[in-house]
Amino acid sequence: MKRLLLVTAVVLGGCGTDVSGPPSSLYSCVFREAPPLAVGEVLTVSGAGHRSVCLTAGDSSAVFAYIPFSAVAPVEGTPPEVRLAMEVLGAGLPAGAISSEPGVGPASPGIPASPDAAVERSSPVRLGNDLHGWLREREKRELTPKIRAGGAPDPWAAAPAAGELPEPGDLRELNVALSCTDTDMRTGRVMWVSERAIILEDTARPTGLTAHDHEHFAVTFDTLVYPVATRHFGTPTDIDGNDRIMVFFTGSVNERNPRGSASMTTGLFWTGDLFPAVATARLDACPASNHAEIFYLAIPDPHGALGPPVGVNWIRDQAVRVMAHEYQHLLNAARRLYINDADRFEQTWLNEGLSHVAEELVFLQAAGLAPGSNIGSATLAGSARVYRAFGLYMSGNFENLGRYLARAPEESLTGKDGLATRGATWSFLRYAADRSGAGDEWVFFRLLNSRTAGLDNLNQVLAAPAQSWIHDWAVALYADDHVDGVDPVYTQPSWNFRDLYARAWGSYPLSPTVLRPGSSGSVSLQPGGAGFLVFGVEGRGAAALHVEADAATPPRSLQGSFLRIR
Repeated sequence: MKRLLLVTAVVLGGCGTDVSGPPSSLYSCVFREAPPLAVGEVLTVSGAGHRSVCLTAGDSSAVFAYIPFSAVAPVEGTPPEVRLAMEVLGAGLPAGAISSEPGVGPASPGIPASPDAAVERSSPVRLGNDLHGWLREREKRELTPKIRAGGAPDPWAAAPAAGELPEPGDLRELNVALSCTDTDMRTGRVMWVSERAIILEDTARPTGLTAHDHEHFAVTFDTLVYPVATRHFGTPTDIDGNDRIMVFFTGSVNERNPRGSASMTTGLFWTGDLFPAVATARLDACPASNHAEIFYLAIPDPHGALGPPVGVNWIRDQAVRVMAHEYQHLLNAARRLYINDADRFEQTWLNEGLSHVAEELVFLQAAGLAPGSNIGSATLAGSARVYRAFGLYMSGNFENLGRYLARAPEESLTGKDGLATRGATWSFLRYAADRSGAGDEWVFFRLLNSRTAGLDNLNQVLAAPAQSWIHDWAVALYADDHVDGVDPVYTQPSWNFRDLYARAWGSYPLSPTVLRPGSSGSVSLQPGGAGFLVFGVEGRGAAALHVEADAATPPRSLQGSFLRIR
């Protein structure tokens, strides 16, 4: 059932006191009892506190941002919306005086230009996520019952005998059905064996990838992806005894994407591959499992014979980023099953968010940058190394967050898996690591090595209510690098998003609803979702706000921040 909230903002003129609305909400404004907020100051209210908010402008006119937040935990199925209807009455600032602020403009979405001529976007297809959300949910549904809570942790298989490590040219039969019961066997030829990786290609179809490509993927995994991921998340298991991760380039990934689609999932990890074929004290059997640390990557398919058309250069560009993403999924599941003795998998939104964190961590390492650098366009333009690393590893996160910003009230970082959800979750996790002061390795290691999941996991690691931090992060999305004098909790030290989007897309894609005298607006919030609205007050004027939920006191889960931006 949808919850209807009516928010009435009565903006009082500089000298009049003839107002309408609930008198109890207006007393402090009528008699000027409320002190004005300074630019950058924030007033936060929740529940019943929304019923009598008074904001005064002081001697000069003021502009405020109202950022409501629904601190409701995510639910299965269709989430209940929180609908807010806003009306501003009285003598406020004209629309032009409010909307002329920098950054309030329509979104202009697009992918940032390639930072280097060598990073060739040879396909119109975008990275997608449809298969990931389906796979993560299926894993939780089908594999969670196979975990025996409290069972003795399983040691992984003994190391193979000397000389058993595969060599280039060896063939390996692998099941790509992503199932514990079905089989779809493909033959993988070993193309390269490095210290940490085994690169295989599907023999059913030539890929166009060269020996140099295979070496590059393996060496980059060894020297970039593996050390970054293990430092932040933990070491991998070795259930197949080869002390390496198998990376299988197979057309089966392409085939799972509909032909003609404008987006494509280019990498997959199936947790069932970590389960034994025969039941143990800890895990029930998954008979069709490959029983190996393995993930799957798409192959070049320029003519779209298997799925959406993707060229060789596009796969070359995406492969390392996708390896970092899938490796986090592998580590997350493997350490829960074999090391941390967890009885559940991570919730999809947080699991995917951590994989996008893995992409960012690889970018930072490749670019030679540290968290807290407030990366903007000047940082990218000042170094070919940084610019190229951004195009290879970070542009996906950048685009996903842009999707969220462009339609923030309709989205939630704790919601159903989608590219906008992923952008928001990645951005929040970066914000949380920066705000914690404990460092990336401390925060992300504990989030991955947890026996809880979702908000419970965040609450435990942050030692604070995660929903409160998410609300503060939403304020930071508006305030950071835009409003002077804000508290550090409303900033994002690692990224200057306003500058980056302005340079790449022409404007910052977060477009608040402008409330002005005689106008009305509405916004629907998902659980964990935030809205963004701005309104103005004339000099020596005041704004009294009254909020009702179903004609009654708003629930405690409705939080709101009022930020003076001018």
